[in-house]
Amino acid sequence: VAVGRVNARQRRIYNVVLDAQRAAIAEAHGGMPARELDAIARDRIVAAGFGKYFVHSLGHGLGLRVHERPRVSFLSKESLTSGSVITIEPGIYINGFGGVRIEDDVLVTATGHEVLSTGAPRKAEELERVMKGKD
Repeated sequence: VAVGRVNARQRRIYNVVLDAQRAAIAEAHGGMPARELDAIARDRIVAAGFGKYFVHSLGHGLGLRVHERPRVSFLSKESLTSGSVITIEPGIYINGFGGVRIEDDVLVTATGHEVLSTGAPRKAEELERVMKGKD
């Protein structure tokens, strides 16, 4: 959530995180090493110059508990299992400035994935309209 006008730096950070998240979601599938999925998002954030500000893993499994296996991290030695639900939630956090995290819940399938969470606006312009009460 952004309060007030979104400045150019905020918009850039938001769009970098959104790009990283979309790229990771597009590649998610059963049998994929979890660390490779993390790398897809992390590499985009690093390439945009914000690598040191992505200080957590890309995501984790969801089940009876909020945080379950697999850990979708650059440290993970696990692979994604078809039928499991994971979060894909890259983020950039800059001390004294703020942060952005975009999260979706994703069902992993043998041939790809299905995004389970829906409804939230994704483009910075859509978020600004909502915050101004125009939608």
